[in-house]
Amino acid sequence: MRKTLLFIAASIITLSSFAQGTTILRYVEVVPVEGASADALYDRAEVWVSQAFQNPAKVMKYQNKENHQLILNPLTQFNFSKFIGSEGVKGTIEYTIKINTREGRYRIEITDCYHHGKLYSFGLLTSDSVLTEKKLRGTTLKWEQNVWTELLSTMRKEMLLLTSSLKNTMMIKDESRSEDW
Repeated sequence: MRKTLLFIAASIITLSSFAQGTTILRYVEVVPVEGASADALYDRAEVWVSQAFQNPAKVMKYQNKENHQLILNPLTQFNFSKFIGSEGVKGTIEYTIKINTREGRYRIEITDCYHHGKLYSFGLLTSDSVLTEKKLRGTTLKWEQNVWTELLSTMRKEMLLLTSSLKNTMMIKDESRSEDW
């Protein structure tokens, strides 16, 4: 009985240590917007979607004004800057954006970033900056590391651009309700 419990405890510790080793690439931020209602912030988020994306209807996957939630699935283009092997990894990074609004604040989460290349797809992007093992056949770990580094850099830049443009839109006060005219 004691050996069984010891084995189970060792297994749980081992499995949890593997699970903690890799985390998916994600960005989460709660931004306060003083004096803004949840409905006003939701409306501003919808305006941002229409301005930030060429085809908002295609990007929008879920919108619920009563729950103040938007879920988007946009794509960003990825082109590897090195000449060797660049056509094989050229493609898109698909990701999910969740925006939730409440009285005086909103939350943005960017997660589930997947690389889809013409020949070579790296799949789910994680926050690991160094690859410890090869992901693809017919390539070298050094080449994959170069692509991986550029994938992470591209997605982090995209996250920064999106969140800063959303902040700019969310901070704009609603001038239509102003009584000082």
